[in-house]
Amino acid sequence: MTDTFDVAAMVADLTTDEKLMRFVYDDKTGMAITAGSHVLGNPTIGIGRNLSGCGLSSDEAVMLCQNDIARCAAYFDMAIPWWRTLSPVRQRQMLNLGFNMGPGKLVSDWPVFLHAMLVHDWPGAVNALKNSVWWHQVGGRAPRIAAAILAG
Repeated sequence: MTDTFDVAAMVADLTTDEKLMRFVYDDKTGMAITAGSHVLGNPTIGIGRNLSGCGLSSDEAVMLCQNDIARCAAYFDMAIPWWRTLSPVRQRQMLNLGFNMGPGKLVSDWPVFLHAMLVHDWPGAVNALKNSVWWHQVGGRAPRIAAAILAG
């Protein structure tokens, strides 16, 4: 069925009435939801999106993930532009790590790993991963990333 109403005007109306909220909030109090906070209403985000009632569609989740990947890649482009010289498989592992821990944390807290990646010392990069707390926190993710770095 074709919409007979102006979708852009409808979004504008709802933005006025619901507000555009970039972070999760309690729709009853309008307050941000943080770790340990008590929620009186529904966790909500965006323009009135009830996360517990509606959640996200698969397409929306993929779109959010693609945006996060693009943000991570842009951060790497600024902070460690050499990462683009890696093979596509190794670039994906860098993005996976950046996505998992935050690109800023990877760049600032993992100098041994990054240096090994820069000089193409794949076993050294994997050893840096294995000798970290992260390795023991992420289950099967760690050996998958390590194997892909080694295989290239």
